[in-house]
Amino acid sequence: MNNKDTNAKIANLQQQLNTSKIDACIISSSDPHGSEYIAPHWQCRQWLSGFTGSAGTLVVTKTKAALWTDGRYFIQAEDELKNTNIKLVKQGIDGSLDINSWLTKELKSNSTIGLDGTTFNYNTVANFMKLATKQTAFKFNTNIDLTKNIWLDRPNLPANKVFIHDTKFSGKTYKQKISNLRINLKKLNCNATLITSLDEIAWLINMRGADIQHNPVFLSYAFVSLTETIIFANKNIFGKQELTYLQENNISLLEYDAIFEFLKTLDSKYKFFIDNNTTNHTLYTYIKNNYKYETGISPIAELKAIKNNVEIKQMQCCHIEDGIAVVKFMFWLQKELGNNKKVTEITAGDYITATRQKMNNFVTTSFPPIVAYKENGAICHYQATAKSSKVIKSNGLLLIDSGGQYLTGTTDITRTIACGKLTTEEKNDYTLVLKSHIALASFIFPKDTRGIQLDAIARGVLWRNKVNFNHGTGHGVGFFLCVHEGPQSISPRYNKTTIKPGMVLTNEPGIYRDMKHGIRLENIMLVVEAGKSEFGEFYKLEPLTLAPFDKQAINFSMLDTNEISWLNNYHDKIYKKLSKHIDIETKNWLREQTSKVKLK
Repeated sequence: MNNKDTNAKIANLQQQLNTSKIDACIISSSDPHGSEYIAPHWQCRQWLSGFTGSAGTLVVTKTKAALWTDGRYFIQAEDELKNTNIKLVKQGIDGSLDINSWLTKELKSNSTIGLDGTTFNYNTVANFMKLATKQTAFKFNTNIDLTKNIWLDRPNLPANKVFIHDTKFSGKTYKQKISNLRINLKKLNCNATLITSLDEIAWLINMRGADIQHNPVFLSYAFVSLTETIIFANKNIFGKQELTYLQENNISLLEYDAIFEFLKTLDSKYKFFIDNNTTNHTLYTYIKNNYKYETGISPIAELKAIKNNVEIKQMQCCHIEDGIAVVKFMFWLQKELGNNKKVTEITAGDYITATRQKMNNFVTTSFPPIVAYKENGAICHYQATAKSSKVIKSNGLLLIDSGGQYLTGTTDITRTIACGKLTTEEKNDYTLVLKSHIALASFIFPKDTRGIQLDAIARGVLWRNKVNFNHGTGHGVGFFLCVHEGPQSISPRYNKTTIKPGMVLTNEPGIYRDMKHGIRLENIMLVVEAGKSEFGEFYKLEPLTLAPFDKQAINFSMLDTNEISWLNNYHDKIYKKLSKHIDIETKNWLREQTSKVKLK
């Protein structure tokens, strides 16, 4: 898309505002299920603005347009919005107005604000509605999609086949999961729930799909009471085997778009539990207005987040497969650069994807590979294009963030690689990030610790050097589901969910220097018990990811004895787990990469 197209689309949308008697509209980056990655049908914000980042909100008035996004996308957004009529607003930066403040400034009293309530969660819309004060007298139309008359070639809803995810991988049957869910509903004094998150539905009924790129889920809703389960999905995506499975498990199937009419047929005996952070505004409001209800974090979220013993064992196998792929990529890259072969960001990304595709139980990538050389690494979620893709040379740093979806789990790993000679700043920055990673990886913490506390542990090393990074330190990871999973996280934002054994979290601190380089070092880690004392239970993080850190990039004089010991132990684990599965040439390379560093 060129910028003339963007300006024309915004102008057409502004004409729609006049026709519809709407003074401003708010367009999300989501779908009716709160998905992070969304099907092309719902990519309205991207289609209108040309900004391709996964997070952002577009606001358009009759005369202006602005887009809000977070620190992961500042550089990308500046580039993609260049020469458009859309102003970039950087969230979280001093002096930046939030959407409510901006609209209050731009609109006259009695203005009407429009949005599609199916593409925003309830809490978000409730926050927007705080604008409707006595002073502003703003009104809201939450049932309008202003793009439908101008996006004439809008893609249809996806309808890809689903399949059963075998219990040998998932560890628990649907009947076991639904029993646990119903027990939790009773504890919450509820007798029904509406599930809208696609990964929760896929997890609950042990089915997977392919309706959203990189996420093995399918478009659906689910109604669960104490006696029945109803799935709302395109019936054509279920084959004979899957329909038999649903029948055997007493799961009813209705069409995807029947959910709204179905809710109108229920009597008042139901008391719902609904998640106000994931349920879209339209559905949540209907339930709120017509039934008794309780609200909070979905009971499925934590059931799903705490992996069972079978899932943990499968994930350990999955990370051996993924580690083999990453090690083969790292060895290949070193050889190619050493032989002066031409490698670009795009060809490097293609190679690691092709290598993963050869691994056992691989299904697809868990997100598009981020391969960023030198200054491109400073763009947190950079995506190489034919225009931006750099040739990787024998100097500087290459950041590669990639992952796979396997029947046995989901992976997400970032390594920053020295392509040759490094500057002192590059080497010191890499070492600071490694120290930050080790600080969290080696930390022992008591029961009831929250992610915000662990976040400070990771950042402490960087803060002492007056350095910081503008994203969370860690996120949960699904089991052959979404690569970003809640409710747990490690972030500066307060999250009341405590970190529990069986949860998996990433550990991914970074340093990003604009127009210079980006460094991120990421492992997936499993929360395990660390023992008890008179002061209670304690937990720690155990690495699942298996790939070496680049010793060429480390300034070892900056590491203390404990950090070197941790690095040696981790590298020894990698060699033991992977060496028997790789060819002799790669094995010799890995032996050198994981050889012990002498303690001071």
